[in-house]
Amino acid sequence: MKYQILLELAQIRSRKLIVQRYFVSDVSVLRIQEELAKTYHKSYQTLPQVLCVDEFKSMKSCGESSMSFICVDGTDYSLIESTKN
Repeated sequence: MKYQILLELAQIRSRKLIVQRYFVSDVSVLRIQEELAKTYHKSYQTLPQVLCVDEFKSMKSCGESSMSFICVDGTDYSLIESTKN
């Protein structure tokens, strides 16, 4: 079931839909999602043709840092990097 949830997370699916489909808790799906994110390593050999960069004020739930950074490919809108300062 964990493998199936990983496959669902690899596609554009909401966590709520995955929870309903596999009868697991939202926390379980989130835990699997975080596990998947730790194993993902993006190759930075080249930069995209269009690069979108933004720095924004984080919410209080993000911890003690107040600013975050996001970098997105401007052609397919895929996330390149996201950090909390």
